[in-house]
Amino acid sequence: MYNLARASLLAMPDQSGEDKVKGYELLVNNIDDIRNSEHLDKVIGKLNITLDDIVFAIELESYKYIVELDEEREYILYLNMARKGKHSRITDIESHLERCRFQNVMDSNSTDDCDYFLELYPESKYREDVMSHRIDILYNEAMETTDEAVMEHFIESYPNYASIKNVTERLMQSRFNRIFAGNNVEEMKWFVQTYPHRNDIDMLKQKIANIEFPELEFSVEASEKFIAFYPNVSQIDEARKMLSKALIIEQGDIKEFVAYVKENGYDDDAAVGNEEKI
Repeated sequence: MYNLARASLLAMPDQSGEDKVKGYELLVNNIDDIRNSEHLDKVIGKLNITLDDIVFAIELESYKYIVELDEEREYILYLNMARKGKHSRITDIESHLERCRFQNVMDSNSTDDCDYFLELYPESKYREDVMSHRIDILYNEAMETTDEAVMEHFIESYPNYASIKNVTERLMQSRFNRIFAGNNVEEMKWFVQTYPHRNDIDMLKQKIANIEFPELEFSVEASEKFIAFYPNVSQIDEARKMLSKALIIEQGDIKEFVAYVKENGYDDDAAVGNEEKI
């Protein structure tokens, strides 16, 4: 009965919140002994009150303090005691804990926190908000990272995200910077074909032309392909001349050969292939 008296005193309205929780803990840890005490009826009878009334009062005072404190860790500790003591407000405590956890998740930038909440509360009324917050976190990561795989994964996973265009443009710029800094012609051509309408695509085409033109095969087909793919590069005039010469050589037209020489002067390339017909 001493423990009941002590718990009741600690739960008095003028006691600190910490003491009220200690009083409830003392009650929970000794409730079986209290209920089975041979002195219970004698003590309670003098007070004109039931044991359940005392338990309820101790529960209420400690509960009000925990709700006022509104901290996840305190809710968890208190809930453990409440379940052990069969607290009359277990459902309310669980709801407060869920709400508190939700608020903490929304204040964090951790997808792990979001995943833990969603796993812990699969039917939560906050589920949609947490899922949206999780996507926002991933969006921010995609907008801050230099890892193209992270950006690609976000674009593939959330194609309808409101600001998906920002991630797409960031990925495109990251790819451009990386490819432009290198000398991989295949990657450069892939980029040109994938992003043909970029404002600075001509810069990349010029770089490819600088690499390919010196090694360009002397033929009509190769010249035509080069001109079609690089219409604005600095080598375009030379490529057109090369095409004219290649056409003369492949067709063997003497009149065109003479006209070409008059306009451009004689050179060995133009003569090759026409020697037998001159």
